[in-house]
Amino acid sequence: MDASFVGKVIVICQLTGLIISLALFAYSWSRRRTFLGLAAAGMMLSLIVWLSSNLIPWFSNDPDIHFFWLRIGYLGVFTLPVGWFVYALTLSGHERWIKRRVVILLFIVPVFLIYLVFSGAFFKEVNYSVQNGSPNIGVTFSDWVILAAGYFYLLIGAGALLMILSAVRATALMRFR
Repeated sequence: MDASFVGKVIVICQLTGLIISLALFAYSWSRRRTFLGLAAAGMMLSLIVWLSSNLIPWFSNDPDIHFFWLRIGYLGVFTLPVGWFVYALTLSGHERWIKRRVVILLFIVPVFLIYLVFSGAFFKEVNYSVQNGSPNIGVTFSDWVILAAGYFYLLIGAGALLMILSAVRATALMRFR
C-alpha cells in the first residue's frame, strides 16, 4: 500500500474525529451547568487539543513545527484520563466526590508530566524524517513514561470499573434491555 495513501487516510480519520469531538464539545458545553456536562466538555476539549496537534504537522515539513505540536499534543494526552475519570465519577453517581481539592490533586501528575515534556526531560531522543511525503517523528521516552502510563491506566481502569459497577447495579429499566 502506498505510504502517501496511508497518510491521507490517517489525516481523514483524525479530521473526522476532530469534527465529532468539536460537535460533542459544543453539545456538552451547552450543559456545563451540570457536573456531567462540564466533565464531558473537559474530556472533549482534551481530545480536541490532542487531535488538532496531530493534524497540524501534516501540512508542514518543518521539524520545529512538528516537535512544537508534538509537545502541545501532550496537553490533551495527559489531561484526557483525568477528564475520563471525573466523567466516570459523575456518570456513575459519585459526583459528591468531585471537589475542587480532589480535581487539583488529580491534575498534579499531569501538570508535572507536562512540565517534563516542555523542559525536554520526558524524551531521551527525538528523530524527525519525511518518508514518501509523510512526516515521521520517532521518540524515545525517558523513564518518566512509566509514571505516566501507570497513573493514566489507573485512572482509566478506575473509571471503567465505576462505569461497570454502575451498570451492574442499575435497574433493568436503566440497562436498555
